[in-house]
Amino acid sequence: MRSCIAPVLVAAVLAFGGAHAASLDKQTVKLNRSAIVGGTVVPAGIYRLEVAPGRDTARFVQGKRLIAEVPCKVGLAEVFYPGTAVHYRPESDGRDRLIRIVLSSAKLAIEFPDEIAANDQASSGPATSGRR
Repeated sequence: MRSCIAPVLVAAVLAFGGAHAASLDKQTVKLNRSAIVGGTVVPAGIYRLEVAPGRDTARFVQGKRLIAEVPCKVGLAEVFYPGTAVHYRPESDGRDRLIRIVLSSAKLAIEFPDEIAANDQASSGPATSGRR
């Protein structure tokens, strides 16, 4: 009896996980304001968000036109409200940066890392004091 339950359980887990993966491949997302994503300004509008099979790159497509292709991280999300939640963070120059999109239907979050901050820290090298 035990040997019959294990394959069924494994198949159910794979089917459930596959449903989440399939629902993430292409999603429609509405940005209610323009935002910086991966160094590209994406104007307000409705986009098809396509996540690469490796779950490390996202593409914002409008019609047949590619607007931006950016690195991303995909993970599980705690969903509080139905629908898609788009999270922004204001930058020092007054523009908004898109930081995360939470897809309630898939219970997943797509996060867009702040590339500029990471590049600034990497290029500045070790911190030194002004004293000699």
